[in-house]
Amino acid sequence: MLLLTRRLSLGLLAAAVLAQAAESKVNPPPAWKDLTPTLMKSWTRIPIPSTATLNPDNQWHYDIATHTLICDGDRGHEMLRSDRQYGDFTLHVEWRFTPIPGNPQPRYNSGVFVRSSADGMYFVQGQVGPGPSVWLFADYLVDGKKVRVNLRETMTAQKTLPPGEWNTFEMTAQGTTVTLKENGDAIGTFDKVPVASGYIGLEAEGFRIEFRNVKIREF
Repeated sequence: MLLLTRRLSLGLLAAAVLAQAAESKVNPPPAWKDLTPTLMKSWTRIPIPSTATLNPDNQWHYDIATHTLICDGDRGHEMLRSDRQYGDFTLHVEWRFTPIPGNPQPRYNSGVFVRSSADGMYFVQGQVGPGPSVWLFADYLVDGKKVRVNLRETMTAQKTLPPGEWNTFEMTAQGTTVTLKENGDAIGTFDKVPVASGYIGLEAEGFRIEFRNVKIREF
C-alpha cells in the first residue's frame, strides 16, 4: 500500500509538472522590452523641480561601444523621462557611479522613477546611492496637497556594490503597490500609490552615473 501511494504521488507530481509546462507554452510570460535610451529617442529631459530652467547643454549621451547610457551629472538637476506612460510592469535597470579620486566617500545621488507625472512633480523613486543609501520615497497628491512619503527607515538590509561596480534595480509596479529589489534582494514596498500608471525616469543629480540594460516587462 505504501509503495502504491508513493507511485500515485509521483504520478500526480509528474502530471502537475507537465500541466504547468503546457500552460507556459500556451501563455508564456511577457517578454522584456529594451528601453535603454540611445539617441534620446522616446525620452525627454525635464528639469527638477518642474519650475526650474532646463540647461540647454545635454548631460546625457550613449556609448555605442559599451551599450551604456552615461549621465555626466554636471549640468543641473533633471530627469530623463520616458515619452509614454506604463501601467503594471517590472522595470530592470543596472547602474554604477564613477569613483572620484581623492574623495572616498562622496555623497553620490541619483534615482529611478516610476509612476511619475509628465512634469516630474509627482512620482515614486528608488533612491540610488552608495550603500546603505537605497530606499523608496514618493511625492504625490492628497486632498490637493503635495505629500512626501519617505520609507528609508523601513528598508531591509542592502548589498549595494561600491562605485565602479554595477548594481541592479528591479522595480515592480502593480496596482497601488511598488516594490524594489536591489541585486536580487527585496528592499522595500510602497503600497499606497495613488495612480495606476505613469512615466519612467532616470535622474541626474550632480554625479556621473552610468545606466545599462534598461528594460521593461509589462503585464
